[in-house]
Amino acid sequence: MPRYKGLEGFMKSKGFEIDMEYGNSGDFEIFADGKLIFSKQEQHRYPNPPEVLAAVESLGK
Repeated sequence: MPRYKGLEGFMKSKGFEIDMEYGNSGDFEIFADGKLIFSKQEQHRYPNPPEVLAAVESLGK
């Protein structure tokens, strides 16, 4: 299973929806509530699920 599918599944299991936009070079960006929470192009790495969860949860504060 591709990593992003696992990340999407993890977020759904926690009750959150994320939007992912993919680029041609394998880069992607993750959005929640229309806000960018992670960019692989900027970070040069894959996010870990708890990191994405924390970023999404912080939007609700």
